[in-house]
Amino acid sequence: MLVNALLIFDVDVLDEESRAAGIERAKKELEHIIPYLQENFKGFKNCALAGTAEDLYVRESRHIDCEYNLTIDDLLENRDQTDRI
Repeated sequence: MLVNALLIFDVDVLDEESRAAGIERAKKELEHIIPYLQENFKGFKNCALAGTAEDLYVRESRHIDCEYNLTIDDLLENRDQTDRI
């Protein structure tokens, strides 16, 4: 089973040192995950760590400034933009 359990904040994924520090923080937090699962979930009593990801799972890294931000209504109504690319 794959468990995506860690959220590591304040990591600049474009900076190698920041990424490395984030990975170290994740490893320290990971030490608490298995005991928590074993103690709090019946089906995880005998669980063990099989491995970890080589790098952080990054959901976003860059935010682009633009002239117009799409809204949820733009998407739901499939609005056409004259300057689309």
